[in-house]
Amino acid sequence: AQYGKCRSSLLVQEVGSTQSRILLRDALALGTPRWSHDGQVLVVNGRLDGDRVGLFAVSRLTGAVQFLGPGGAYDTHPAADSVVLVPMRESGKGVALVIGLANGAIADSVRLPFDWARDVSWSPDARHIAASTVIGITVVDRAGAETASVPMSNRKTLRWSDDGRALLTFRAGTVREDELMRIPMARDGTTQGDAELFMSRVP
Repeated sequence: AQYGKCRSSLLVQEVGSTQSRILLRDALALGTPRWSHDGQVLVVNGRLDGDRVGLFAVSRLTGAVQFLGPGGAYDTHPAADSVVLVPMRESGKGVALVIGLANGAIADSVRLPFDWARDVSWSPDARHIAASTVIGITVVDRAGAETASVPMSNRKTLRWSDDGRALLTFRAGTVREDELMRIPMARDGTTQGDAELFMSRVP
């Protein structure tokens, strides 16, 4: 009853096609999905029904659903075999869980220098995790050591560039217009200068 009568569905439509295919239907709530890097799996936060809530992997071909873990910020691994998940925590330091897409098992964990993240992004070489936190952007290595911190008022969405040389995020602007910012990054996870304006006046 708390969700009312609204329902969500997850649909896939091939490029060039006019017909979409429903992978999930009648979910109580769904977040923004992310593809695995091989394009075979969609990973999404959601509440599918009264009993199933958390992070799920959905096969693009069959629609089969697999539970991966609790809800939180997540990103898919560049090798397409796992996801990194930062569950919500009430207090204490957070943890990033590396979960296999094939079986949903926890393959690794990384202690974090912050409680939780609004969004996370795995670097293309999988050596660093960037997180959008309440104070801005924090980058850690696979041991959990902080390599960079960029205080800024940004929207939660955060992505590495394909070449791993920059982080992209939106700096919150006045009214409804934001600024797309580019943060130059080195291979060791440190920043290579200040955040640069990439595109202004983004609705």
